[in-house]
Amino acid sequence: MNLIKVILITLLVILNFNIEAQQKAQTVSEKNPAKISFNQLTDFNEGMAAVLKGNVWGFIDENGNVVIEPAYWAVDYPKFMNGLASVIQPDENRLRGYIDKTGKVVIPFQYYTAMPFYDDVTTTYSPASADGSSQIRWSIINKDGKVLVESFPNHHSNETYFVEGLARNQIQFNYGYVDKSGKNVIEPKFVEVRDFSDGMAAVKGETPTGEYKWGFINKDGKLVIDYTYSNEPKPFSNGRTFVLSNDYKWGIIDKEGKLIVEPKFKQVFPYSENLAVVSEYDQKAFFEEWKIIDVNGKVIKSYPKPKKDDERITFWSGFQDGLAIVHKGYGMKHCAVDKTGKEVFKPMYRKINPFNSGRAYAEYFDDKTRKITYGYIDKKGNFVIINTPPQF
Repeated sequence: MNLIKVILITLLVILNFNIEAQQKAQTVSEKNPAKISFNQLTDFNEGMAAVLKGNVWGFIDENGNVVIEPAYWAVDYPKFMNGLASVIQPDENRLRGYIDKTGKVVIPFQYYTAMPFYDDVTTTYSPASADGSSQIRWSIINKDGKVLVESFPNHHSNETYFVEGLARNQIQFNYGYVDKSGKNVIEPKFVEVRDFSDGMAAVKGETPTGEYKWGFINKDGKLVIDYTYSNEPKPFSNGRTFVLSNDYKWGIIDKEGKLIVEPKFKQVFPYSENLAVVSEYDQKAFFEEWKIIDVNGKVIKSYPKPKKDDERITFWSGFQDGLAIVHKGYGMKHCAVDKTGKEVFKPMYRKINPFNSGRAYAEYFDDKTRKITYGYIDKKGNFVIINTPPQF
């Protein structure tokens, strides 16, 4: 009799476990998501995501509504910036222009290259005029399409754009920066340069010993952090950046070049929202430990070696839209954590891209049906848009 009771209790436990497992699996699609059908999806930016139908691109909003019908041959990343997107018209000329969020062409198709509006102005590369009055050139335009500078000095292959009021330019083999008037306010004297970020730009130049190393300039062109680093540093954000030592460990410096944290990190995701994600290898435990740190290097949350391998945390992104993407254990188990390091939904997705506009591209693999669900999730981990690619 006791044996029968044990068997019945065991069966009830197994049945209850299966029911709970099914309920957990259903959470990925229980919010009545919008249904779409496209060949390719991209990440959201400014509340819009570019989608491919056949061989033409259009845009959807955060609710899955098609707000711009697919009609363009290409859409430049990061899609919409400051309300405008650079697209290619679907004809043999393949010239670029700009559309707004309603799909209206606000700057006509007339450019070989039309860079994103990271600033209130941007750069374009235009063909020669039919009457020969103007040659192939880099120009500066505003969001109305008005030409502010007809031509500024820049090598034809050096794609550039404005960030924080300045754009990289190349003259022969050297690089400098132009302002919105097209004037070289920082002379071309560097062998490599990067965009300005947080008022600082990484530049590579020659040291007194004849070596070429990286340092940082401010927006006046002053070398405020000397040519010190053999390896390229990360961009500045939140007043901090990461620099890589010759033994390939990352440290943290401030805008004066002061070392805030000695080089010790194996992997880093740069500062965003005053937090950075880093990993440090524990030689004793033979384990790569991930951490969330503040601008002074203080650990907000650490993920030491767990007792079970399926509890191991690996970061796949830094913080964006208040969340960071992590991989838990082995297999297809991704989720997101908040700024305290807390998981905001269960690790169940085989892939998640960083969040933007409250949405993240995600893929879910169902172990039972062996089917994959593609679409976008919200910050609670629920699918709000599900994509079924066309069969043919």
